[in-house]
Amino acid sequence: MKKSKPKFLAATLASLMLLSGCAGSTDSATVKNVDEYIKLGNYKALEYTPVAVEVTDEEVEYEISRIMSENATFNEITDRPIKDGDIANIDYEGLLDGTAFEGGTATGYDLSIGSGTFIPGFESQLIGVNVGESVDLDITFPEEYGSAELAGKAVVFKVKVNSISEKIVPDFNEEFVKENSDFETVEEYRADVKASLQSEADYADKLTLLEMLVSSSEVLKYPQDQTNEYIEAMNKDIEQTAAQYGITVDKFLSTYLQMTPEQFQADAKSRAESTVSEELVMLAIAKAENLEVSDDEYDASVERYTRSFGFESSEELISQYGKDLIRKQALYDKVLDFLLENAVKAE
Repeated sequence: MKKSKPKFLAATLASLMLLSGCAGSTDSATVKNVDEYIKLGNYKALEYTPVAVEVTDEEVEYEISRIMSENATFNEITDRPIKDGDIANIDYEGLLDGTAFEGGTATGYDLSIGSGTFIPGFESQLIGVNVGESVDLDITFPEEYGSAELAGKAVVFKVKVNSISEKIVPDFNEEFVKENSDFETVEEYRADVKASLQSEADYADKLTLLEMLVSSSEVLKYPQDQTNEYIEAMNKDIEQTAAQYGITVDKFLSTYLQMTPEQFQADAKSRAESTVSEELVMLAIAKAENLEVSDDEYDASVERYTRSFGFESSEELISQYGKDLIRKQALYDKVLDFLLENAVKAE
């Protein structure tokens, strides 16, 4: 039972479909003539107040540590009980007054002990338990817990430990760099990480400029197929998230988002139209400035996204999102770079 509200991954930032987690199948080719849909405002010499800051060496080292952690291997433990930092595979059932409550049961769940993923007391009480053992955990839900039915309530979790694994994090050295990138030295790799982080930091300024341009542009009409695809993607997202919590969509909406189904659909339509507005603006700029993504730029983007989104390989990234969506994302990144390069910082 997780301790906090889930993050609802929807197309809140239209320009960042990959970052938002909304991997829709929409292709920019669905907009045959972008000029029919958008009257583009002035997009050069936009004046803005910068918010992006210079990436520090500490942030670079933190990112490298994160990358190392994502490349960790796992060693099964059979000769000792659970300790802090282990991965425990567990089955659990939560009981309130002796009755199983909704969303409190799972089997084969991998829990990182000490991560703070579950509500306070759950993970710490598993320390010292051996494989094959079953224990009862006395837990009290926080008063601010998202479900009113469970907030502040004392419950019992019946937990069985199926297996224990130890996380082995690799060293950051030239061997790792050569095996996991196109670089030869740790210095080259570190410089690339810093450049990527700086690019991400600059997104704040780029999105400010995009919002300014969307406000000054006029949407003549929305391409309906594209808008509907984004609404459908958000509906699928909420269905999958509710299923992960073992509850219905209506229950998830009322408990975690404090919304009715009708309110959610209205919000989804609004978000979809906002998404489409941003995309139309960027496609219009790309057309006006003859911006395209070369094969080399596409390959570089694939490598950057693979690392930034934590995929093990570029093939895995492409398999999940598809080449068309990745190329479209790369085009949007290029448009945002163009906006920033041609903007004027406020005095």
